[in-house]
Amino acid sequence: YRFRGVSQTQEDPAVQAGVEWNHPDGFKLGAWGSNVDFNTTGGGSLETDIYGSYTWKLAPSLTLETGLYGYLYPGSSSHLNYDYGEGYAIAAYTYDILTLTGSFNYSPDNFGGSGNAYYPQLGASVALPRDFTLDGAIGRQWIEKNAAAGLPDYTTWNLGLAYTWQGFTGKLQYVDTSISKSHCAVGCDAAGIFSITKKF
Repeated sequence: YRFRGVSQTQEDPAVQAGVEWNHPDGFKLGAWGSNVDFNTTGGGSLETDIYGSYTWKLAPSLTLETGLYGYLYPGSSSHLNYDYGEGYAIAAYTYDILTLTGSFNYSPDNFGGSGNAYYPQLGASVALPRDFTLDGAIGRQWIEKNAAAGLPDYTTWNLGLAYTWQGFTGKLQYVDTSISKSHCAVGCDAAGIFSITKKF
């Protein structure tokens, strides 16, 4: 489980599940969970996210989604300050088989009590023949209190190829960050990740 390029499971596999409700008018509510391992005493082993958003259709090919995320870590010690909230906005433009996205996330009190955090990202997705999809993104994470977060400010990027068949999506993704080994011993270097997702 990589979040903005950084492993949340000490590079071990993750099992994840979520439920989402979408209204035709553009409202969305959801919850999502995954196992985590921060190699910290009292850090717990579960992440649970709750979120809500609204999407505006600004033009036939242009949308803007704004919403809020709550990242919760049941079982973690309160003094670790893992729980936090984040607001976001995503603009998406689709032209034929190409979709371009630009997003911005902001937290006033980030993970571990690390203060203000900002994450802008640019991405692109191309629908290929035979139900394949190619996508990639590059983002930059800024954190006010780097020592509290345990990470410096950094850039992350990824490139993935996905195939969808009868509701199953298999994806092979390359993920990397600009974080050096001296700042992050495990889970910040380049990795190939394979995932299988099923939608019901």
